[in-house]
Amino acid sequence: MTGFISSQARFFLISVFTGGAILLGYGILRGLRKAFPPGPFRMGAEDFLYWTCAGIAVFLVAFWENDGIIRGFALMGTVLGMILYYKTLDRAVVGLTAWFVLAVTAPFRFFLKKIGNILRKMLKYFLKKGKMTLTFHKKRHNCSGQTESLADEAARK
Repeated sequence: MTGFISSQARFFLISVFTGGAILLGYGILRGLRKAFPPGPFRMGAEDFLYWTCAGIAVFLVAFWENDGIIRGFALMGTVLGMILYYKTLDRAVVGLTAWFVLAVTAPFRFFLKKIGNILRKMLKYFLKKGKMTLTFHKKRHNCSGQTESLADEAARK
């Protein structure tokens, strides 16, 4: 009997740990979102994939530790682990994850911004040049009904 109770107590503690680990993973995901805000579609897809994987993890814990039998105390342990994590570590994990990701990517973002500015200026320059050449070679009709380009007219003058 004592072995059975100790195995159930162990299962309860594993459930508490699983709940905390699930929200730890979600806190890291929220930190990444804070650093790089997603659109609504990407956020929905991330949430769907994350919570699907979290559900599979809870199922596997119940399957391996308790032969697939779902116990009420195991669900309470998972929720307790989530509450304990949320009340103690959540803000720190989200903030530190966002800070770390921004700190690591800062040099790359600086160079990418500079490269983007250079490419934008080049594009504006070439578009401006393209408009000038397009308008320069634009054909127009003269009085006799013949078409001539502005380049031909400029060459005659």
